[in-house]
Amino acid sequence: MSVEKMIRRSTTIKIIAAIIAVSVLGMLTMQGIYIRYVDGHHHSDDEVDALNQDNIYLQDLLWMRGSAIWVDNETVSQGAGNYTSWTFNATYAGYVVVFVHSSYNSDVIVRLEEGGAYFPWDQEAVTGTNGVVEWPVLPNYYLHLEIGNNNTIGGTMETLTVEYHY
Repeated sequence: MSVEKMIRRSTTIKIIAAIIAVSVLGMLTMQGIYIRYVDGHHHSDDEVDALNQDNIYLQDLLWMRGSAIWVDNETVSQGAGNYTSWTFNATYAGYVVVFVHSSYNSDVIVRLEEGGAYFPWDQEAVTGTNGVVEWPVLPNYYLHLEIGNNNTIGGTMETLTVEYHY
């Protein structure tokens, strides 16, 4: 074998050895970075469970699967022309459902006033003796709900449930 061939082979072997050394060094460096990352970002089972619960909660908000009962099957006695009121705060955008049953009056009025700095509005519906009213609501607004006996002659007993879906 000639000296030139030996020099070329020796150079080639050195280049290959350098490439292997750099590759191994790079892999060891990446492994060290990965180990430091895992050590610094390790979460306990409780933390992972909390993150999963937060994720479920946010998914429920996104798909409006949350709800609250603001008034649960409450009975109010009202004289002629009287109103009973409640005030709530809508934390999220959603809708309110009011279920009303009146023992006598077919002129039960459900009024919802939604107020805020930029968009106050009122909604009103006559439910009759048995009725359901649904209204959309905006987040962070106060809601003033009134149930009224629109009859000017006699009193009535009204049973209602108010649900908030968000």
